Amino acid sequence: MELKILRHFVVIAHERSFSQAAIVLRISQPALSRQIKALEDELGTKLLERHHRELVLTPAGSYLYDQAQALLKDAGRIKAGVPRNGSSTGALRISCSEPSVVREVSKALSSVVTDFPNTSVTLTSTNTSLDPLPLGIEEDKYDFFISANPPANHDYDSLPLNNTDQWYLLVKNDHPLAQKDRVTLRDVMDQPLLLPENIDATPLSGWLTPESDNLQIRGSFNLESTAAAMVDEGLGVAFYAGTSFDGSLTTVPLQPTVIGHPTLIWLKNRKLSQQAQKFLAYFQAQK
Repeated sequence: MELKILRHFVVIAHERSFSQAAIVLRISQPALSRQIKALEDELGTKLLERHHRELVLTPAGSYLYDQAQALLKDAGRIKAGVPRNGSSTGALRISCSEPSVVREVSKALSSVVTDFPNTSVTLTSTNTSLDPLPLGIEEDKYDFFISANPPANHDYDSLPLNNTDQWYLLVKNDHPLAQKDRVTLRDVMDQPLLLPENIDATPLSGWLTPESDNLQIRGSFNLESTAAAMVDEGLGVAFYAGTSFDGSLTTVPLQPTVIGHPTLIWLKNRKLSQQAQKFLAYFQAQK
């Protein structure tokens, strides 16, 4: 059973069509069909069946599909981590839903690259409502996740970070609320509100809960820059966690104060690469 054949099988299962998979893989359809027939003969069972015009997985095919995906990801990670020419290569992928730590995370990544110059690094801004934490880490999309809401189970390790995120109301400079030192829940009851899409995964949800049924919710956003543009165009006022804005917008603190505490999270049973260990050590040294 070759990795190449398993990769072809995964593409077929995803496309549900030999012809479409052949286009994606850039090989002939007859050759692809022969590969899968040989794989079925080797395993002694049918993996795919035709249902109307689509291919569907048999129970054996579903099992192989899940196992093949995991195996291919492991193979890719092993290949990326093999030292070349005496130096350690690899990838370090961080997903972050907390804006206050982006600068510090970048410094940590810089320290990793200093020790492992052939490492590729990825820092992704993540919306936790669209990209759930367990799915992201367990499917090997990234090595670490940073969130103010660590998962309540024993499958993960976590490290609270020193940074904090304070929440504000983002308004135009000429808005009546821009003149206030702080805004209360009562202040925003009659305002068209723009809420973060992942609000249930933020401490802001508790601040809004007492009047959640009476709020005038105009819309939602998933990036701070999107919120700024929507407020600037008069669509409403938005809740924002981060630094203050210059120009035509003002941030007003909430009363009572709403603070998020970012936490670094990683999967417990996954061996950390040298690069990941260095990244983790950077934050452990700050405790």
